[in-house]
Amino acid sequence: MSVFSIPSGIIDRIESAMYRFWWGQKHDERKVYWIAWKKLCRPRKKGGLGLKDLRSFNKVMLGKQGWRILQNPTSLLSRTLQARYFRRRNFLTADVGYNPSFTWRSIIDGMEGLKLGMVWMIGNGCSINVWGDPWVCSKPDPFLLPPFTQMNEEIYVADLISQDSRNWDRELISALFSEEDSASIMAIPLRQLDENDFLMWRLERNGINSVRSGYKAWVEMVDTCLGDWISSTCLSLSSENQGLFFSLLWCAWFARNKLCFEEKLLEPGFVQIMALSLINDFKKANTRSISRTKTPTAVAQQVWFPLAPGRVKINTDASVAAGLLTGIGGVA
Repeated sequence: MSVFSIPSGIIDRIESAMYRFWWGQKHDERKVYWIAWKKLCRPRKKGGLGLKDLRSFNKVMLGKQGWRILQNPTSLLSRTLQARYFRRRNFLTADVGYNPSFTWRSIIDGMEGLKLGMVWMIGNGCSINVWGDPWVCSKPDPFLLPPFTQMNEEIYVADLISQDSRNWDRELISALFSEEDSASIMAIPLRQLDENDFLMWRLERNGINSVRSGYKAWVEMVDTCLGDWISSTCLSLSSENQGLFFSLLWCAWFARNKLCFEEKLLEPGFVQIMALSLINDFKKANTRSISRTKTPTAVAQQVWFPLAPGRVKINTDASVAAGLLTGIGGVA
């Protein structure tokens, strides 16, 4: 499991044997499975029994191989894979490539679980892309979302550091990032020596990758319900940003449908601009409707009083229906 990605058919057969044993099924007899196997694999604090999900465990163990490649770039395996699959890029940005081996496919399959727990420790900052790499270790999510005006700009952490004093450039950081992100960045301590950047595993105190912490983080991510995530995100946003958030969700779903049904790939920058346009149109429409609304004037209260002697009031009404049918009535 730590070298190759196990085919889904084999995992299904192994898990089938496991839950047959769990529910006491023998030979060809049929037993009632009172609860889904995936629910049994949930952590105990979420109502499961903490049994291993083999697919997730396989991915996390494959990520261990990727960690070894990152930590030992001069090893024979690392140099061989680099010459074959990522000659002009780094390992974290590598893809499957053309006609890959099953070993390389397996390593790429574990890349997602590996990125879940990695974070860059800042030395000189020359190797860390501000928008694409995990480096803000003081946040639960170490990635930063680029603003719409800088989607295609490559900025490195070294650009945010004043090289003379080896301190953060506060003016530049305040201009590029939100107040919350600026505070998180400036809370990161900088080394005074000109050292190279290096990766560490943020889920362990010693900074070394472990299957235990990686599997725990992966299961929690997979088990997170989309509705729970949307609810928790909305609670952390202001009322103005909530509108932008739902606009982004709708545009992301629109882009997904374009790709699935029309095979048209929309650029992320276009999707974000479309979301901004929608929310701006919504604000303008609501502003016009509010300005057109007139303040209702107070209606004078009508008081009933009897008619003068010798006068009669008659209330009448009439209607005409299809076929020249007419009707009239009156009340005195």
